[in-house]
Amino acid sequence: MIKKFRYLMLLSFWAIFAGFSSMAQERQINFEHDTWKKIAKKAKAENKLIFMDCYTSWCGPCKLMAAEVFTQNAVADFFNSNFVNCKFDMEKGEGLELRKKLPIQFYPTFFLLNSDGTVIHKVVGSSSADEFIQYFTEGKTDNENYSALEKHYQSGERNANFMFKYLRSLRVANEESKETQVATDYFKSLKHEELKNNDMWLVINYFLNDPTSKHFQYMVENRQFFYNMVGAEVVNSKIRTTYHNALSKQLEYYYPESGKPYNKALEDTMIIDLKKYDLPFSKNLLALIYLNKYSKENSWDNYAEVISAIVRFNLMDNDPELPETLSSAISLLIKGTSDPKWLSNVQNWSQYAIDRESNIGKRALLIENQADMLQKIGESQKADEAHKAAKTANDEAEKQGKKISVVPMMRLTTGGSH
Repeated sequence: MIKKFRYLMLLSFWAIFAGFSSMAQERQINFEHDTWKKIAKKAKAENKLIFMDCYTSWCGPCKLMAAEVFTQNAVADFFNSNFVNCKFDMEKGEGLELRKKLPIQFYPTFFLLNSDGTVIHKVVGSSSADEFIQYFTEGKTDNENYSALEKHYQSGERNANFMFKYLRSLRVANEESKETQVATDYFKSLKHEELKNNDMWLVINYFLNDPTSKHFQYMVENRQFFYNMVGAEVVNSKIRTTYHNALSKQLEYYYPESGKPYNKALEDTMIIDLKKYDLPFSKNLLALIYLNKYSKENSWDNYAEVISAIVRFNLMDNDPELPETLSSAISLLIKGTSDPKWLSNVQNWSQYAIDRESNIGKRALLIENQADMLQKIGESQKADEAHKAAKTANDEAEKQGKKISVVPMMRLTTGGSH
């Protein structure tokens, strides 16, 4: 009888514990479902800021935040204790009017507002729970939020630590044009020697992003000093990323039909500098620049020669993006030329890319692309074999949980193009 009683008590204990555990995992941000006027009145009465989630029904990142971040206990506790929380669909009801009054270009956009609707802090896009709490901890801190930093900047504050915080706030708010202009103006105001300051490195690393600027060139020319200050790996990563981002953003060497402007002056400057500096990754980047250059000029013989050189001399073997880059470049070559002299190399070149991809999911996509390319140049039998190989790789990727699904791009804004 005693054993049975203990057993029942144990069951009861675990049932109660499980109930509390379940409840503990079900906390989420409590949103006010009311008019803006009533929400503002409540915030004023409680002396709290208003957290506003501006979303749309079609926005994937909005749904991700609602399902995966707002439902985490730490997030729920932080937002419920610090703010009056509200959310509005910006394409329906009162959201349509609010959208006209708020600086919104992308979704999701999150604001901290005071009760009269003034923007105190702004965050755009999805983030992890920890990041989200950090962003809004800064948002409720008087000298750290978006509005306060803007006022300090307008009053003339320009020290390195402040400029990092201010530029970071513009990036978190996705104000790309303003961030670029502020960073450009700031670096122009500095003497080159002022870069050699420990406090400056964060600003350099994140916001000195024009590879043709005199300050960037000074940093590269004096890289040994910066190696000693923060380490060669960090500095080389910064230099490579800056060049690579300039290529990706402005040159669009994969898709010349995309309508992006061809910035020949930028290209010419980078070619000269990369040859002059002889950096560990100069050959990689030069190969990418020449691919772009020759595609813009419709010089497909020269374009093919660059692909051939990448393969023959292993020019990009230390570049983790080599497999995808090379596969895309071969695809573009097929669009540009029908010369059998080059098309006969498609299988070998694409196989070179496949052999250098260690991720089975990405490898499956590369094999599928190889099959499509072989089909386009009339190699049907080889294409069939490649399709079978792609299926085998896809099956293996699925077993390992590494299968990659290609999905259409999510629409980020309403109206216009961004």
